[in-house]
Formats: sequence, C-alpha cells, structure tokens
Amino acid sequence: MRTRIARALLAACSGLFALSGLGGVNVALAAPPTRFLVAIGQNLGGPDDEPLRYAERDAERVAQLLTAFGDVDQKRAYVLTDASAERVRQVLTEVRGRAMELPDVVLIAYVSGHADPSGLRLGDSRMPHEELRALIARIPARVRVLFVDACTSGAMIRTKGGRSVQPFAIDLESGSATSGQVLISSTGPNEPAQEWEALGGALFTHHLLTALRGAADRDLNGRVSLFEAYSYAYDRTLAASSGAWAGAQHPSHEIELRGAGDLVLTRPGGQGSGLLLGAQQQGRFVITSALGGELIAELDKSKGRALRLAVDPGRYLVRKPEGAFVRVGEVTVLPGALAELDDDELEPVPYTEVARRGGAPPRVWSLEIGSTLGSGVVAGAGLTPRMGVALGRERGPLAFAVGFELGLDGFRGQSFEVAQRELWGVVETRLRMPIDWVLPFVAARGGIGWVHQAFTRDRERVIQQVFGVDAMPSRDGVAGQLALTAGIELPFSRVLLRIEGGAGISVSEVDAGVSAHPAALGRLIGGLRL
Repeated sequence: MRTRIARALLAACSGLFALSGLGGVNVALAAPPTRFLVAIGQNLGGPDDEPLRYAERDAERVAQLLTAFGDVDQKRAYVLTDASAERVRQVLTEVRGRAMELPDVVLIAYVSGHADPSGLRLGDSRMPHEELRALIARIPARVRVLFVDACTSGAMIRTKGGRSVQPFAIDLESGSATSGQVLISSTGPNEPAQEWEALGGALFTHHLLTALRGAADRDLNGRVSLFEAYSYAYDRTLAASSGAWAGAQHPSHEIELRGAGDLVLTRPGGQGSGLLLGAQQQGRFVITSALGGELIAELDKSKGRALRLAVDPGRYLVRKPEGAFVRVGEVTVLPGALAELDDDELEPVPYTEVARRGGAPPRVWSLEIGSTLGSGVVAGAGLTPRMGVALGRERGPLAFAVGFELGLDGFRGQSFEVAQRELWGVVETRLRMPIDWVLPFVAARGGIGWVHQAFTRDRERVIQQVFGVDAMPSRDGVAGQLALTAGIELPFSRVLLRIEGGAGISVSEVDAGVSAHPAALGRLIGGLRL
C-alpha cells in the first residue's frame, strides 16, 4: 500500500510532460521562484474539543525550518498562532496581492488544528474546507503546496482519475512548464490526527520536520524533495500509529500538476551547520536540544549510507537505544561546521535509569581553571587577582561549581606596605539560556575565605635597629563574599570557555571589627568537560 502511494505521488509530480511539447529539453528560469510561506496554528477548537497542546508550536517549527533551510525569506513568511478564520482570510488575501506583483511564485501553506469533515474549527470561528482550497487556489503561484495536520483532514482530498506517464527529470525550480497544486493531509477522511506528548508535537508534523532536516534525502544530493518528504512522513506516521490506541493514521494526498518534476522543499546539504551520521552507523537515534529538551529528530538509520541532518548551531543530546542499555551523549554543533556523531563517545546507560530520569539530559562533569580579578575584601585594598580550580556539574540549563581560589595582593597603608594572601572556598550556581550556540547565563556566587596580612613599615630595618622594636605582627581573619554575575559560556564540545562579571558585597573581620563594603569582580574560566 505504501509503495503504491509513493509511486502514485511520484507519477503525479511528474505529470503529463508530453503535453508540454518540449520533448527532452529542460526549461530554465532566469531566476529561482519567490517562495511564500503561510503557517497556521490553532490549539483551540469548538466547545466540545479538547484543546490541543502543540498545534501552534508546530506551526512555528515549520516556519523556523523552512526559513532556515527551505529558501523562504522571513519577510515572506506568515506565522498565525491562535488563528481565526477571519485572520486566515486576511493573510491569504495579502499574500495574493503580493504574489500578483512577482513573475514566478511558489506557495507553501501549513495548517494545524481541529477539524471535522466539513472544515477547520479555529477557536470560535469556522472555515469550510472548500473555502480554504479556494483561497489557496486564488493565489497566482506556479506551484501551491498545502499541508493540513488536523483530524479528518483527509476529507479535503478529492478522488480523481488520471493517467500516469513515464517520469521525466525536470526540477520545478527551473522548469516553468510545471504548475499546479498539491494537497497533503495528515489523516484519512475519518481518522484522528494524533498528538504525542513524547514527541512534543503532532505525529505527522514531527516526521515531516525530521524528513525536511535531511532524514528523507534518499539520493544524498543534499536536497529533500516533496516526494521524498511525503514518502518518509507517510511511512513513519503509519508505522508509529499502527499500534497506538487511536488507531492507524494514513496520510493522504491530492496532486493537480501539469508538467514534470518534483519540488525541492529544503536544502539540508547546503547548510553550514549540521549533524552527520556515518555510513556504518545504524539504529534508532533520538536527538533533542541539550538544555531545553526539545525533540529535534527521531529516526531509524540503516547501515550503508551516510545521513546529514540540518540543525542550528548549539548543543544536542543524542540517545541510541541498544537492548537493555541506551547510549547517551552530547554533541556540539558550531556555526558553519558539520559535527560527526561517534558511537564510541556515547555513554552506555542502563535503560531503567534513562526511563527513571525521563527526558532529562545526562549529568556532565567539568574540570575548570579560572582567574578572577575583584575588589579587595578589606579597606584600602585594590583589585585582587585570584587563581582557582573548580569541579563543575551540568544538569540541563543549570550548572554548579565548587572549588577553591588563591589570591595574592599587595597594597600600601599609612607608612607601611601590606602583603595579603587569601584562600577561598567558593560555590557558584548558573542558569544558562541558550541563544544559538552560545550560552548566556546568570549566576549566584558565594565564598568564604581566610585572609592573612603581613606588614612591612617604611625603613623597617632602621626602625628595628634604632628603636629595638620587633616587626609588626601579622594578622588573620575570616572574610565572605556574595555576588550576582552574568556572562557568556562558549562550549566547544569537550572544551568550554566562560567569561563573566558581576557585583555584590564583601564582609571581613580582618580590620578592626566586622566591616562590609561593595564588591565587583570579573572572571575568565577555561575547562574540560569530562
């Protein structure tokens, strides 16, 4: 069944090229088409509908991926969350007006929400399926592709007859002879569209996004076509839903194309940042963001061909189930770089522990060496340099470090010099907030120290010889410091670099009595993630 559908889609995408009268000549455009994207999400349906959790987030994910990897300019991407029928009409009318001013347009539309056999249920409003189809059809685009992930969305599909001919390789992006409309629904006519909490999104959309990242790139040309994406999403959606309590979910399609070829939806191979799984690797891989825990891709890879996933720069958690164990590890993808996944760097963790911890990332240790330059803890002291060593522990967005620091300072008092030595025990807690691949953070830092001061008077030797007095006695005392800091962490896989600065308060009993005064500090830390 799946093979017949995939072949039907390919044949439909190829179309009736013979009618074009061009024989074996490829048609070339002077410039690539302009792409518009309309991504619609609505978690709420009618009064009797259970609110969806991920429809609006799925619309945002589709937009993020297609603007990053799908040649869609952000200025031509419309993302409608909490969408109403009237707002959908307004946006599609606006896109129609903008498209009329351009010579060659490709439209990609995505809808996620509640539906019944007659139409979409967008909160308090309704949009019949025929109206949505008509609004899409009015947009003067050479090719229009509509994805609908909603219950009973297969009711939008019209049964049509036709005759297939031999496919002819011509790219929709360079062949103006090919035009028409493609409608892909996530379900059959009377099937529910399933949301899975484990995926953090709708089942069909999840597999569609994984396909567009590169998992569906069958011919390894660095591009994912409409045929490849649909075939991949169809197979995975049907296989995953076959054992689900809601029953099997059969994505459907309707093709009305003239000409030949297949539409390239994304170009994961052309992106600078990515994750590479080698030809010898095989098994099931689950990839999530290391700090936020968002599921990026879940795929089954067979041995024999490499696979490249287009991902943004950042840190990712990889899980690979292997019987009673799950191999777990982190991969850092740098801007413009391709990170290759190595199974040997994945730590085998008992499945029971992974199940107990759920989606939480593994705990990662780090050994850190850093320097601190901060205001002195006693009156009269200037900036005091310190060197330290700490042991860090990462747990998702949180990180902790415990260590010690040694400080050396010298400053001048009234008619004498002070040599000061400090030994500190410090602890720091950081909350990291990833932006791209860097990790801005805020932190609370505290320490307790032992301070030793030795004094040398001006002309000390003369004073001792002439007046017969002993040297000034040294003194010791306890000090404490509490500060709030902020900074940026740069993780280079096993190596990390962190810079931070902040302010707080210092308390000391070294001087006469207990004294407190404001403190400022700056820190530079390098480390090795273990």
